[in-house]
Amino acid sequence: MLVAVFALSAVAAASASAALPEFVVFGLPGIHATGTETKLETKAGLMLTCKGSSFGAEYYNNVKLDHVVLRYTGCKVALRELPGSSFACKSSGAKAEEIVLKTLTITPVYTNKAGKEAGLLFKPEATGPIAEAECAGLEKLKLKGSVVGNVTPVNKETETFTITYAQEKGVQKPTEYEQEGKKFTGFLEMEGTGLENFAYEQTGEQATETMTMDVRSEIKA
Repeated sequence: MLVAVFALSAVAAASASAALPEFVVFGLPGIHATGTETKLETKAGLMLTCKGSSFGAEYYNNVKLDHVVLRYTGCKVALRELPGSSFACKSSGAKAEEIVLKTLTITPVYTNKAGKEAGLLFKPEATGPIAEAECAGLEKLKLKGSVVGNVTPVNKETETFTITYAQEKGVQKPTEYEQEGKKFTGFLEMEGTGLENFAYEQTGEQATETMTMDVRSEIKA
């Protein structure tokens, strides 16, 4: 579903010249995350629900996490044309009820600079849809765009971060973020073809993920 600097250093001072917020890593970490139930809701009310999520990063440089692979599991869609329905969805080549997103980058950004609140921006490495899924032969869904999840703690050394995505009736909270002194807007959009046909429309994500680093790290804001 963050430009600041992912500084690799044995001491925090090594990243003193970087723009805030920044991710300071005290060593060479392995990075992985797991999440609770994820809900993706369009403004018109179509709901895609997945029981869990996970992601890992193949490698990173001193700018951001690269080649992040995010997977949703236990995915089902409730179609508005069939109230109470629940149809399994999967990506091509994936396991049953599994949706695998195309590779992403993760960068720290401000969600409230005055309050020193930070988020992680999940953004596709390439243009086009970030996910495509087929649901029981009745519906095909495409997802595109970017999303910011609020991240805690900040300004504290830890090995575990909590990423929280919030939305209401398809509108992400937040959709606006700040990066290198400039404000941007980012959100997800979903398209459907099949039993329900609709063009890309704004989509909100609701979930909580725990990101674990193998070494002490800090998000400075």
